[in-house]
Amino acid sequence: MEKKNKKNFLDIFKSSIFAPISSMDENVCALKETKSAFIFAGLVSIGIMLANLIATIFNTVFARKYDFWTQKYKWDISLSNLDGLNYVDLIFKSLLQYALMVLCIAGVLYLIVLVLKKETTYVKALGTISVSIIPNIVLALVASILGIIWSPLKVVVLAAAVTYTILILTFALKNLIKENNVDKLVFYSVIVMAILKLLDYIIFTSDLFNII
Repeated sequence: MEKKNKKNFLDIFKSSIFAPISSMDENVCALKETKSAFIFAGLVSIGIMLANLIATIFNTVFARKYDFWTQKYKWDISLSNLDGLNYVDLIFKSLLQYALMVLCIAGVLYLIVLVLKKETTYVKALGTISVSIIPNIVLALVASILGIIWSPLKVVVLAAAVTYTILILTFALKNLIKENNVDKLVFYSVIVMAILKLLDYIIFTSDLFNII
């Protein structure tokens, strides 16, 4: 057990990407301390912000435009388009929004566990959510970049990301609430994923951050 607790953040990130299900229990255990859980959640929020920033830069610099003269699509690459980006919003404002989203969805997961009359802590729920959404971050970035090449690819990868995240959440909840009923676990995972998307919409369309 002591060995698990000494697992560093980089190891948790790597295992959450390449072996998210088999490493879930070990990673959550490594984040059982309040300080570690909140620091890691902050790092995950930074990761989401960076993925969004990279995707935005790619989509701003590289674009496929239809040429009516040749009736073909052609690449339009322009670094000057980067001058029009609002980096304050892309970095600082979005970081606060992503951090709030991670904290809120952890709170929702914690409430769901309490409603089910299971024992857990907010810190454990935060650690569980933080490691569960890492693959989704990576796939969302890949989807954005592939979407530049061919837009249907973005849709396919995003759909795969949602499905994969639900699968990961299913196993995460199994460890969190000690439930073996697969139907219930999938149902709870879909609820968590739906609330995650809803929070994403509410937070990013709210006027709360317009003062920044």
